[in-house]
Amino acid sequence: MICTSQFTFIHLHKTAGQSLSDALLNCIPGALEVGYHYPFEMLPVSASSLPIIGVVRNPWDWYVSWYAFNNLRGVRNPLFNIVSQGKQLGFKDTITNLINYPDSSETSVLNKSVHKSLLPDRFSDERGSGFTKQCVEKMESNTHGYYTMLVERMFGFDSHQLLLVSFENVVEEFCVT
Repeated sequence: MICTSQFTFIHLHKTAGQSLSDALLNCIPGALEVGYHYPFEMLPVSASSLPIIGVVRNPWDWYVSWYAFNNLRGVRNPLFNIVSQGKQLGFKDTITNLINYPDSSETSVLNKSVHKSLLPDRFSDERGSGFTKQCVEKMESNTHGYYTMLVERMFGFDSHQLLLVSFENVVEEFCVT
């Protein structure tokens, strides 16, 4: 989450957020990183009346990007290790487990329990996934997949000042916004 005097940028995973965050921090005087992958609920009171900008992506492209990034050697994402069973599952089964993560199936309940055991109680300054135990507890739905729940968690959607731009047109839309 990057706060400026004019708006706040919320960095959703796998949506060019790191590049945009770096650009904002380097090009806008006074821009401040409040937290890495912090959701809307962590918005500072001082920024609550400002517009909120975020980037969303075609869900299929997002899942492919998430899998490709996390499957790289050296990347240690607890959620990826859980839904891929320690990189033993292929793309289809890993993504199926991730999509179904919010549901109440036996597999998902077990996956969430393991995931929760690996997460901190509170948000920290570490540049991690931006998840806490409480975030996992709130991620429950038998009708929405993981990406939809992640987008809702990150942006809140109750905010009248939320402006979402599409990853596919990020340069054009972000510059206009």
